[in-house]
Amino acid sequence: MNEATAGVYERLWNPKAYLQQFYSTAHVSGDEQANFSFLSAGLKQMNRRFHRAIEVGCGPTLHHAMAVAPYVDELHLADYMAVNLDEIRLWLTADAQQHDWDVYFRGLLAVEGCDDPRTLANRRELLRQRITALKLADVRRDQPLGDGSTYDLVLSFYCVEAVATSRDEWRHYLSNLCRLVAPGGVLFLSAVRQCHAYHVQNTTFLTACIDEGDFADLLPELGFPPAQTEIRAVATADWSEQGFDGICCVRCEKNPLAR
Repeated sequence: MNEATAGVYERLWNPKAYLQQFYSTAHVSGDEQANFSFLSAGLKQMNRRFHRAIEVGCGPTLHHAMAVAPYVDELHLADYMAVNLDEIRLWLTADAQQHDWDVYFRGLLAVEGCDDPRTLANRRELLRQRITALKLADVRRDQPLGDGSTYDLVLSFYCVEAVATSRDEWRHYLSNLCRLVAPGGVLFLSAVRQCHAYHVQNTTFLTACIDEGDFADLLPELGFPPAQTEIRAVATADWSEQGFDGICCVRCEKNPLAR
């Protein structure tokens, strides 16, 4: 993170404003519909159970975690901002001030083909059981968690490019994130595509401008063979006024011999 943007999240970030703008809609936004479809199809296709999973850069959100809850024994959520984790704690404890995720949870279940009304309550309970740790993380560090730990499944959505403001920084920070993936493990991520900045109400946050070609170039260098990598560019019009009109969805498996 360069000097011009250092500390911008500490000074300007407001998790409730973010949730109000992007996750209080009456329907699931197009980009998250794409994420749900990509996640659901990929997890079902792999038909694999993961012992430990982590979502890095989870922000104040829970909808991606809900998608993977049936496939993991233990799920950790990690973010740079403690205030984001505070929002998650409100939901975990069913606090009266918790964000209402039901629109997004129902949208996910619809993508999965679940229409039993009991499924929503069951999945909420499952998610609360699976989340066993909330952690601070910083993808700018060589070891984002500071302890050298690795996971069978790593998730990250709209994170690395939001921290970086250049391709060089993005490459460095994505490399750091990928160190969390154990040999033979799986990485799912999404990134805003060809975006220079996004807007939360009246505040602008810069991003590294990357696209699917950047992922295709870098991931093999980080131990993810092209044959075990899927990269999909998806157009989405919901947030064009907020700074982006497309995303990249990525699923890749790390070489079992990679470090």
